[in-house]
Amino acid sequence: MTRRLALPLMLSAAMLRGQGARDAATALQRDGDEWSAVETGSFPARGLMNLRVSSIGAVTVTGGGGDRIEYRLIRRARASGEEQARRLASLFELRFDRASAIPTLTLQPAPGWNRTPQLELRVPSTLISTHVFTQTGALTLDRLSGQLTCETGGGPVRAGSIDGALQLTTGGGPVDIRYVAGGLRCLTAGGPIRVQRVDGESWLETGGGDVIVDVAMARVHASTGAGNVEVSRARGNVSARTLAGVIKVYEASGLVNAHTGGGGIQVGSAHGVQCDSVAGGVRLRNVSGPVNVSTAAGSILAEWAGGVRMENSILNSASGDITVVIPARLAVTIQAMNELPGKYGRIVSEFSEIRVLPVVAPVRGPVLAEGALNGGGPVLRVAATRGTIFLRRKE
Repeated sequence: MTRRLALPLMLSAAMLRGQGARDAATALQRDGDEWSAVETGSFPARGLMNLRVSSIGAVTVTGGGGDRIEYRLIRRARASGEEQARRLASLFELRFDRASAIPTLTLQPAPGWNRTPQLELRVPSTLISTHVFTQTGALTLDRLSGQLTCETGGGPVRAGSIDGALQLTTGGGPVDIRYVAGGLRCLTAGGPIRVQRVDGESWLETGGGDVIVDVAMARVHASTGAGNVEVSRARGNVSARTLAGVIKVYEASGLVNAHTGGGGIQVGSAHGVQCDSVAGGVRLRNVSGPVNVSTAAGSILAEWAGGVRMENSILNSASGDITVVIPARLAVTIQAMNELPGKYGRIVSEFSEIRVLPVVAPVRGPVLAEGALNGGGPVLRVAATRGTIFLRRKE
């Protein structure tokens, strides 16, 4: 049966002197051979504008009112008895140096510890710059403003509401962000990235894992070494890259630039598309502006939005069918080429204005088609090496 003991462990006066922390008692608790000491206190922070936090283990930083830095420090140890637990717990010391160029709160461990601590901070909401660093462990952030820079040697990162800009780096672990009002830069060596909403320009990069963005009010740059990229709604341009995965952009007000080394690309709505896939199909719906698409192995489906002016565009598939859906009233000039010779090279058109040029034997050249719809306009060039070209009419 597991025993739990709570014994008083008083902080030394030497530890508290000169730091502005209020005196506090810490209870030492036991759960089998696991011991923990929970310490609470605060430091004066009136007029504080910048703060640096250096720690080891999990760190939580939450913004709040007041003019003090409130903390809760959980020091853990594995020990055979109370005396050893007290000694191991005392190996972690929390210091606040306000006299340095940048006021710094440091959790400094001494050699010999065997369990990482956990530090929870409540800082003034008036800070304009906060830098949080931990050697290893999770980072949790919420209700913070100003310029926020966070680093962990390895561990998950969670951010709630950030009323400012956020730059974060983790040596490996998932990143989950609810809201960032300013710009966002996020880098993880490996793990998924999820952003519910970001109002500023965002840069999201992971060595391996999915990148998912629900709402972006500015430009998005998303990159993963192996995983999918998914953007539900973007009010600006979207740049997405993956070495092996699917890219999906459901709605973008600007240009979508996408590249995948192995996987498909889907765009639901965009003003301009430039994308290429080494191995995978491309699906475009309700697009406008210039479109430049190529795939080495995969089919292409491109449907243009009605009621907008088209711009010069290119569709090219080295191996796969190409289907183009064109609004009936869209003014465009079509130039299509199927490189398969003779009867094998097919161009199927639902427009009487588009003329498929016959291939006369013994010539075995490509099949060509051209025509001007609604008086002609920007040029759409369609080229297939192996596959059929379909030109469909949308009323």
